[in-house]
Amino acid sequence: MTPKPNETIPDRYPAQMTDCTLQSWQELGMGEMLIQMELSFTERLDLVRLDRAYRLLLDAEPVLGCRMVVELPNACWQRLPAGHPAAIVLTATEGDYLCFRDSPIDACEGPQVRIGLWNADDGDRLLIKVAHQAADAGGTKDVAAILADIYTKLGNEPDYQPIPNVAGSRGPDQLLRRLPLSARVSIFFLFLRKTLASMIPYRSQMLPLPDGPCNPWSYVTRHFPLDQTKRMAMYGRERNATLNDLVSAAFYRSLAKCSDWDGRRALRLFTTLDFRRWYLSGERAEAVCNLSGFEWLFIQRRLGRDFDETLARVSALSRKHKAHYPGLADIPMFKIIEKKNYAGIKRFHERLVKWIRSTGTNGVALTNMGAIIPERVTFGATVPRKAYLLVPPIHAPLFGIGMSGYDGALTLTSGVTETTRPMIERFFDAMLEELPK
Repeated sequence: MTPKPNETIPDRYPAQMTDCTLQSWQELGMGEMLIQMELSFTERLDLVRLDRAYRLLLDAEPVLGCRMVVELPNACWQRLPAGHPAAIVLTATEGDYLCFRDSPIDACEGPQVRIGLWNADDGDRLLIKVAHQAADAGGTKDVAAILADIYTKLGNEPDYQPIPNVAGSRGPDQLLRRLPLSARVSIFFLFLRKTLASMIPYRSQMLPLPDGPCNPWSYVTRHFPLDQTKRMAMYGRERNATLNDLVSAAFYRSLAKCSDWDGRRALRLFTTLDFRRWYLSGERAEAVCNLSGFEWLFIQRRLGRDFDETLARVSALSRKHKAHYPGLADIPMFKIIEKKNYAGIKRFHERLVKWIRSTGTNGVALTNMGAIIPERVTFGATVPRKAYLLVPPIHAPLFGIGMSGYDGALTLTSGVTETTRPMIERFFDAMLEELPK
């Protein structure tokens, strides 16, 4: 990295509680804390301009040009020194490209974003790899949008330099200060309801993933073309259900089928919710950050006789949650741990994970990473023909998949290892059998 010296960029930033939580999950072996966006083009990108845009990106959102420091009493983001190497990774073959895609990113080494480019025969493939400690899916889409914007502006103004975003909040304060005081009581009762529903019935139904090494890992991916996505959306509208509801219902039925569910254990699915879309004006955070939460769609032992019955139960539960501060049920728990230092946060999550695994009350996850807007990832005049997000690979026995959309198309992904791939491939195939064609 060779940024122009800029005294307005602080040398250190405080790490948010969510940043520390995700780093603790990485260290506890729960998964690989990174989110990636893959973009395919029919044309060639200007490599020199892209490389300069990448370097300027690390100043435009200063946390991206940092490394995470957890050895101090209070974890922080430390700016990388001037001259720190940061360059686009050029791959000559598809194998090299996939090797870069299927490699981790170290938040404690930095920078928090890496770029890979493959000049494939049918057009360029661009991969944007972001450390989850610095950004969630919404933040990753912001990173891609800022990179595309800088690239575009450099085409008209070669000496363009963005103003560093040093004042934008990366914390939940930008969300919480918009909530009325009366919301605190409602959110506390949501927390109690979720906690009770997480424990009764006692054990959760899980996908029987085999034990094995966590590395190397790769991805299982399924793409739904525009016409099928339209039919699915219409099918949902006729039943007062969203695309997320349809995928959640298919997830439940696939889980029951692939795990030989006997009706005794609870069916518990966690989905994610981007607070930007629900609570912030313009659906934008003040800076690149983690600003999302888990929503709980627990149908417990009530799967239903067929897909439509499962969908009706999922959609009714989803509508109920959306009416009362969706995604905020975990806020009371955040308040409990937000004053802890990094070591305290890691100990808290270590004990929580041990308790969840010992009681069998853990659930499965569907991460709804949302839509990628074509205008926000257009590089100059070059519009991607395809774009999707890759969900963080979660290690067995935990399991989750991610969904994202682009220009009307839908993509599902999951991180897998050599030992878990056959089961997860089977799970995806069972989901596709359930979803409307």
